[in-house]
Amino acid sequence: MAEEKSTTVEHPLLRRAPVRKPDSWNHWLARWNDSTVTNDELLGLLHGGMSYRGRPAVHVANVCFYLEVADGFEDESNFDGRLGDSSDDWKMLRDLARKAFKVLCHNFFRNTTEWKSNLPSWAGLIANPAVFERVLCFLGRRNSYGRLQNVPDKFAELAVAKEEVETFIPEFCWFVLKNGYSAAVEGVPVKPEYQMFFDARPRILEIMDGARCLHLLLQNETVFAYPALFLDDASMAKLEELAMANRQGEGEKKYGSLQEAIYAGSKAASVFALLEVKHRERERQKKLKRAKELEKEARQLVAAAKA
Repeated sequence: MAEEKSTTVEHPLLRRAPVRKPDSWNHWLARWNDSTVTNDELLGLLHGGMSYRGRPAVHVANVCFYLEVADGFEDESNFDGRLGDSSDDWKMLRDLARKAFKVLCHNFFRNTTEWKSNLPSWAGLIANPAVFERVLCFLGRRNSYGRLQNVPDKFAELAVAKEEVETFIPEFCWFVLKNGYSAAVEGVPVKPEYQMFFDARPRILEIMDGARCLHLLLQNETVFAYPALFLDDASMAKLEELAMANRQGEGEKKYGSLQEAIYAGSKAASVFALLEVKHRERERQKKLKRAKELEKEARQLVAAAKA
């Protein structure tokens, strides 16, 4: 009986020419700007825009790019009807923005530093003015209810990304407040990024208000003990503005008084009131202490004159 010849069928993926992946940001960007690339291909490009040759590559250029592409992904009105009557077209634009957001969360917002004592993995990039400004703009978008627009709310497929960005926001805000503090201390050399952080404190408070995490200011002992060092006059004015904004329901109105805002349940109003009382009482205690010191010095002078 003749032996049957064994035949090996080559896998179809092995029969096609290998696809060359982008090996640099410039190569990636050239592919993105190629007018012959389809929207489906753009989704694939977004998936790999922060890694080349199998290695992570997160830098100023691609972080800024992804922040721009992802901006407004939660608001479908940004895309609806922009490309004519075809719903498939604007839905694809929305999907591209969501994809950019997911990649951004996993590769940039997510802190990959293993030891808590070390700086966050995103700290170096945040110190870059271009990245810092785009992050402030991205997180600063608010919807008509006062919440952050670029934080997922209703899309189940973005659940992991939602968790990553919601972890990032309070860490980022505290990082800025903490490092901007040194710019308020006289006689201390200040790094340029620290001055940048200091100047951005009112915008950081806006983000914290939109993320509903202003209460963290009260939980930090240093901020609560020395509010004037962490929150300058401009910051307190912004906090008061946030406290008085009535966002009960759609649109924005103002409360008639701070007491009314607190009664209505405004977290910003409660935080502002406590920090304001703490600041005023601290100033009063300082004056009392100084008055006692002056009184003691006066008694010493009188005693010295009688001697």
